[in-house]
Amino acid sequence: MIEDAVQNQRDLDSLLTSLKAIFKDQAHIDELLAKYYYR
Repeated sequence: MIEDAVQNQRDLDSLLTSLKAIFKDQAHIDELLAKYYYR
């Protein structure tokens, strides 16, 4: 039971890390698009 909880926490951590990376990339893409459209 405890091991499952630890595994779930690891999965959650890696999911959050992935989401942060995705959103960071998305923000970067939005920045590039903004520069492209507003120059």
